[in-house]
Amino acid sequence: MRKQFEKEKIARGNGLSQKILTDAPILARMDGGDKEAHMLTKEQLERMLLLPKEIDAAQEAVIQAQARLTSAKEMLQQKEDDLLLGNRVDGKNAEIRAAHMRTFTTHEREALVDAEFNLKTAAARFDSKRNELISLTAVAYASRVAV
Repeated sequence: MRKQFEKEKIARGNGLSQKILTDAPILARMDGGDKEAHMLTKEQLERMLLLPKEIDAAQEAVIQAQARLTSAKEMLQQKEDDLLLGNRVDGKNAEIRAAHMRTFTTHEREALVDAEFNLKTAAARFDSKRNELISLTAVAYASRVAV
């Protein structure tokens, strides 16, 4: 029965903690596979060298998207406050007042939805690049162990 080992490694340049699954080299030895099949290609190595900068840029995009989301929330809150304090929203009950509020804040709500979407997209790109680096690091580790 194969055991799966995890080894904690800190990525240089971006300070991200990465888990590397090291069962791949064990499988390579068990199935008698060719050692050359696990060697790191030149393209993979070049990609590994570029990824830390791309990860930093993606992380900065997440931070900026979070700032835009915070700003959109503040703008919506300010607009709602202005409407309430200016007595522009009226109605007999809370549901009618909420409906009036939504009609007056359509633009701000759309901006908030866009900001939320942009944050999710930026976070997904960041995760994708980080996962790519983790995968390439695992391949590099496997090629080192399998040799």
